[in-house]
Amino acid sequence: MTTTPSDREYLSLVLAMRERGKCKLVVDVDDDLLSAHLEPTSPAYQPFNDASRRLTEYSQFSMQVADLLIVSTEYLKKKFSTINKNIVVINNCIDTDFFKYINVPDKVTVGYAGSGSHQADWNMIEPILHKLRQNYDFKIKVLSPVQMGASIDNQIKWTEFMKYPEYLTSLGFGIGLAPLKDNLMSRAKSNLRWLEYSALKIPTVASDVVPFRGIKNILLATEPEDWERHLLRLMKEPDFRTELGLNAYNEMKENYDPRKWSRKLYYAIRGLYK
Repeated sequence: MTTTPSDREYLSLVLAMRERGKCKLVVDVDDDLLSAHLEPTSPAYQPFNDASRRLTEYSQFSMQVADLLIVSTEYLKKKFSTINKNIVVINNCIDTDFFKYINVPDKVTVGYAGSGSHQADWNMIEPILHKLRQNYDFKIKVLSPVQMGASIDNQIKWTEFMKYPEYLTSLGFGIGLAPLKDNLMSRAKSNLRWLEYSALKIPTVASDVVPFRGIKNILLATEPEDWERHLLRLMKEPDFRTELGLNAYNEMKENYDPRKWSRKLYYAIRGLYK
């Protein structure tokens, strides 16, 4: 089992192991790599547009020849169904034992977490937050390496993977933000940010895009006015804020239990040997 081999040497090694070792090739894909060359804001844009590296070609070939293709969303399954017919969706999940910390906001704190690839997403939401701060008193805290404005109260740019839940909890988010621009790459992403916030019972305001649609306990926004309305309601109504966070936690626990999805993965792989 491997992620998408996107260079010649790794792809050659994987194919040789499959042939000589009589192994099954299972490829796991969590992004729309075949669209990376079309999205300038993606960190994969430059390497996937380097013709000499042929990353798109190698990625597609590895998905085509895989005995089983694992994807994290229904969107990716539909997108890659013409490449490989044996596809299984295994949703991203949260182990609540890993997120065992108790989130205690010190006041209404609006928070954002994300990788450095989300600079354009943060740029979309930052002016809205600064506008709101002209009339309302709240903190802005960030767990991300993206470039921030001068009025951020606290920013943690990097943390070790195993310490991520602890650092996320330490910032004391009262409201979690999940801005996401609507493009080919973002449509293929999962609802991971909502899962992480929900594991800590933090209510989420997110962009109304594919990854977050279908979630019951979330507030979706399209226009700046939507973001402002949702944020103000959560700030002004602490009972609603608590209720939405708790309901999101319960929804996450019910629908994204790692034991459930690991069983599905187990049977999908076992089916290759029948």
